[in-house]
Amino acid sequence: AGKVEGQLPVSASGSLAVLDKTLWFANNDDSSVEPIDLRTRKLVHPFVPIQGNINGIAAGFGAVWIVDGTDPVLLKIDPNYGTPQRIPLPAKRQDIDFTAPTEAAVGAGSVWVAEGNKVFRINPTTLRVEHAIDVPQADLLAFGDGSLWVGQSNESSISEIDPAVNDVVRKVKLRGFISSLTVGGGFVWATISPDDTLWKIDENGTPEKSFDFEHGAGPVAYFDGAVWVGSNGRLQRLDPSSER
Repeated sequence: AGKVEGQLPVSASGSLAVLDKTLWFANNDDSSVEPIDLRTRKLVHPFVPIQGNINGIAAGFGAVWIVDGTDPVLLKIDPNYGTPQRIPLPAKRQDIDFTAPTEAAVGAGSVWVAEGNKVFRINPTTLRVEHAIDVPQADLLAFGDGSLWVGQSNESSISEIDPAVNDVVRKVKLRGFISSLTVGGGFVWATISPDDTLWKIDENGTPEKSFDFEHGAGPVAYFDGAVWVGSNGRLQRLDPSSER
């Protein structure tokens, strides 16, 4: 436990998403989405070229979903064909800060995109935007335990959207810049900079505890019953039960 089992050289850093037995790597430097076979741990050609930049990636409903980094567009990639299908989002280009993160998430039978001070809910079958929910400064997304949690990094806030009513039902105020967000183990987890802390927030939106990471607190994910935090070349594991 706690050992690196394998490594795969790639030409850049980028976001990741898993669909079945394939890991999809968003290579923003090369403007391409690159599939990696999880069994052989090898890149699979051909790569999927993206016109413009990549601002977010998610996987689900038999497809890979890419948030376009130059236009208010969501791209659907069918892994069998590799051809991006464009889904226009009802946002004005001038209202979007493409230098900031804009993420996608899947949950409650929908694809969700945070962009242009809104969260868009897209039907993965019809590819239509069904709802546009006002969330100022929305950029981070994490779905879990039946709710969509929206990070508003510049406002130091997290908002909960109930998919049943398509509206914000709770807002949690933190301090500092929210750099990453995940849900797992019955809690919401958020990393904060420059404090280098991880916050544990219960399902009622109450911040229960913060954890200091001396090597920095960056991307956070929940997997295999634990919280994993990337920090300056290290991957640190936190057990939610023992809080160690």
